[in-house]
Amino acid sequence: MHNPLPLAGGRVDRVLTLAQLLPPHLVYPDVLTSYRWPAAVDCPPGTAPWRLAEIAACGTSIGPESDSRRAHAALRRAYATGTMTERVDELLDTIGLPSARATLDVSVILPVTHPSLLEHGLAQVARQSGVSQLIVIGPPGAGERAAEVVTGAEVIFRPLDPARTTGAMLNQALDLCEADLVAVMDPLDVYGMHYLADLTRAFLFSTADIVGKAAFYAHLRKPQATLLKQPEAEYSYTPEIAGATLLARRTTMRELGFPDLTDGWDTVLMRQCRTDGVKVFSADRFGYVRVRDEDRWLLGAAQLVEYGSAEPHALI
Repeated sequence: MHNPLPLAGGRVDRVLTLAQLLPPHLVYPDVLTSYRWPAAVDCPPGTAPWRLAEIAACGTSIGPESDSRRAHAALRRAYATGTMTERVDELLDTIGLPSARATLDVSVILPVTHPSLLEHGLAQVARQSGVSQLIVIGPPGAGERAAEVVTGAEVIFRPLDPARTTGAMLNQALDLCEADLVAVMDPLDVYGMHYLADLTRAFLFSTADIVGKAAFYAHLRKPQATLLKQPEAEYSYTPEIAGATLLARRTTMRELGFPDLTDGWDTVLMRQCRTDGVKVFSADRFGYVRVRDEDRWLLGAAQLVEYGSAEPHALI
């Protein structure tokens, strides 16, 4: 019940006290709406921890002003304390009944198209939690190096085939995936240590089969520009997400398959999702940075944040 899905009309640009947020006449379903209404809630000392956790789990800033970075970190902490779903699963285990619930374990597909990208790409995967399997498509020796860097996960290697499209190689890797969720990661980009944990959380409160980021930060190295694309797309069902942030249910991806393309495979995949009625959800804008030397399309489609590194803005 407590999640960051926004109200239909969005938030109002007001900071409320806890008394203003929760007048005595409210019944609990109205409280759930109230939590999502203000820009921030200024809670007095001594506020019950469960109340603070509920507000934080709704993505609402706690304090005298709105702060999206602090709100995101608080939401992460609230979920880390344990959801009611997890408590019910523990009860079922205790009395000997299976919960029969899908896990949030992830098979990561990492296509490494050039040897110079291998170390950076593996470092991005190694810092993630919840990765049970890594399928590396890359140059000779990439499998051995992946096993050294990404410990605790099964590593499968397939050689890069220049004659095949990226989509064809992703499909080959998809056939090897065994976890309930499948992620595609780009060795060019930057992924924070909480990237996958934050993204998998969207499966707890959305009804999507594919989640990712339509709102994200980007860094263009030549102009040293940091951009923010489509911030209004956070926590919304959306026509498309960036392919390098794709996290999908394995069964859904096996039904869809990856288009047999190198350029634009994610655009065509998203078009297929719209045709087939597959729900796609855009999560928060944090934890990921698209990195390119230059990108004229992105310059025209995103807002300039500053000239400098994107990581202080994106990584929490």
